[in-house]
Amino acid sequence: MMRKRTLSYLLKVLVGGIILLLLARSMDLSLVLQLFAHLNLYWLALALMIVLSLRMLMAVRWQYILAAHAFPVPLLELTRITFISTSLGQVLPGGLGADVAKGYQLFRKYGRLGNVTVTLLLDRLIGLYSMFFVAFVGSLIAKHLGLSTNLVVPLLVAQAVFIFGWFGIYLVRKKISTLAFLRRSRYERLAHKFMGLLSDLTDLATIKSVFVRIFAISILMQVLRAIIFYCIYQAFGHSADMIYYLVFIPIVFVVVMLPVSVGGLGVREGALVFFFKTLGIPNEVSISVGVMFLVVQIVAAVPGIVLWIVDKQPKTGLVPVEANEPTC
Repeated sequence: MMRKRTLSYLLKVLVGGIILLLLARSMDLSLVLQLFAHLNLYWLALALMIVLSLRMLMAVRWQYILAAHAFPVPLLELTRITFISTSLGQVLPGGLGADVAKGYQLFRKYGRLGNVTVTLLLDRLIGLYSMFFVAFVGSLIAKHLGLSTNLVVPLLVAQAVFIFGWFGIYLVRKKISTLAFLRRSRYERLAHKFMGLLSDLTDLATIKSVFVRIFAISILMQVLRAIIFYCIYQAFGHSADMIYYLVFIPIVFVVVMLPVSVGGLGVREGALVFFFKTLGIPNEVSISVGVMFLVVQIVAAVPGIVLWIVDKQPKTGLVPVEANEPTC
């Protein structure tokens, strides 16, 4: 099993390396060196601060979802878990490693595996939907301004898939609940847990109670992610209208979630080149921006790694912290 995982990891490293190599073949090395020689560190520092602020917003959003499921956890605890999990999950494909790390840490301390799983799924799905939503709105604005993106229809379809998919799960849950043989079979316990998961995912009352707040936070996070790339492009002395960042960057993040490379390396740079070359930005700039974004992410991971090391140290004489009411 370990050998298979190692092979898969190495294969993803190879794929990312091949993509970067193909991109590098068309690069002007002298231009790349010039870009890094004139790098504006102030814009990079701003990008780093925004990345760190996103970690805190992730914790706030998760706390709202947990509270809606009668699972109150202190914001400070969730912030610690979020910083650690994003740091540990950074090298794993699609960001799913971070979700697993988040779930494990919360379950280890509080139990309630079902609630942990449901809240992580809702957090992930709402985050994904917000990516498509921001890109869709940005495409509409771009079209109104005469800036062609040709993405309005695909993004509208993506949103429809999310909405109708959710209603499909809701209807499936209703249908499965009427199947009496499941309640009499040897799979009764498993079916009960599965039904509980579907019920929590499609609970209208629970979702309505927090949707506006968590969706607003998700939209803010997508805007901030776009601003991060705006800052990094500015650091290299190139930029474009902010509307294009709002359109392209959410899509770049969706593409990076594909489990074909480690940390999105190569895939991210290719997506940036694909979109921003239509704006006249040199490929060398977009590739450099993608690599620098990874550097910023690595620097932002330092606090989480420090917290993880401290957390791994043996503790004596400490009383476990009990869950309190939400702090926000």
